[in-house]
Amino acid sequence: LLNEMTTAALGWVAEDGYQNDSLYQCVCATVERVSNDFYDDTGLFSDVLADFISFVENEKKRASLREKRVVDAEAGRDQSESARSYVSALIKSRAIDDTVPAFVSKMVESSWNNMLFLTYLKKGLESAEWQSAVVAMDDLLWTVAPQRSMSDRTEIMRRIPSLLKTLRQGLNIINYDGYAAGEFFAHLEHLHMEVMQRSVPLKAE
Repeated sequence: LLNEMTTAALGWVAEDGYQNDSLYQCVCATVERVSNDFYDDTGLFSDVLADFISFVENEKKRASLREKRVVDAEAGRDQSESARSYVSALIKSRAIDDTVPAFVSKMVESSWNNMLFLTYLKKGLESAEWQSAVVAMDDLLWTVAPQRSMSDRTEIMRRIPSLLKTLRQGLNIINYDGYAAGEFFAHLEHLHMEVMQRSVPLKAE
């Protein structure tokens, strides 16, 4: 019993509030139990030893779980930072400038940014969900680009159904405000109609 108590106390430091430390309390309780209960039955030491060993094992398990939580939390932070950096770089690579309608660029750079971030973390870069989200972003930017005109009408019409479906699903995932979503899609529909009626592009390819 003494050996087990000594081993358990190795490295232990009496910091502020040490009276509340679980090991300290267990050692005190063990000593008091032996002092108060022992008369001539040495079997008491076996019982106390078993209880102390059980306490130590449980503490090791709790410490292991705490360590795992810390490691997982650190890994989660690292993964989140990587995801955020990757998504930001991806959107930046699309070179969204002031020729893109403000309501579209705002949605891509804020709301869809968050959608891509969550998809990266939950599904990964190889997932169909990630690929679909990136394609939707690219289709959105392509269909409203100043280079589009009446000559692109067929291709725009082809892309719109899947584009709208993916956008709606994505905004639902991030709990995007329903009223704001309605306004966005109304503006987008109006813009698509305007784009498909242009006789010439606003900007050359």
